[in-house]
Amino acid sequence: MRVRRFIVKIKPIDEALGEFKEAYLSAAKGRPYAYRGGVYFTSLNAVRNVLTDQRMLLLHTVREKRPRSIYELAKLLGRNIKNVHGDVHLLEELGLLTLVGRSKGRRARQPKVTCDSIEVSIAV
Repeated sequence: MRVRRFIVKIKPIDEALGEFKEAYLSAAKGRPYAYRGGVYFTSLNAVRNVLTDQRMLLLHTVREKRPRSIYELAKLLGRNIKNVHGDVHLLEELGLLTLVGRSKGRRARQPKVTCDSIEVSIAV
C-alpha cells in the first residue's frame, strides 16, 4: 500500500512571496510554472492554529469510522454540527479532506481523508 503524504511547509514570508512572484512572472510570459505541491505557512504557530487537536481528531475519526455525513461525524465527535461543518470545509480547502456524493437534494456528502500522513517541513 502506497502512503499518500500531505506536505505542510513553513517558510519565511519573503521566500513565499519570491515564489509567488516567480509563478506570476512565468504566467505573464505564458511559460508554465511547476507547482511544487503542499500547503505553505509562515510560522509554526500558524500551522498549530490550523491543525488543532480537534481537527486532527476529526481527520482520524473520518479515516477510522468512515461516517456517511458531516452530521454523523459531529455525533461521533460529540461536537456541535456547525463547528464540525466549519472544520470540515477548512480541511477540504487545504486538501486534507474531500466530500463525496451528491450535493443537491437531501443526500448527504460523505467526508473522506485524502492522505495517510501529514509531514511538516520547516525551512531554516
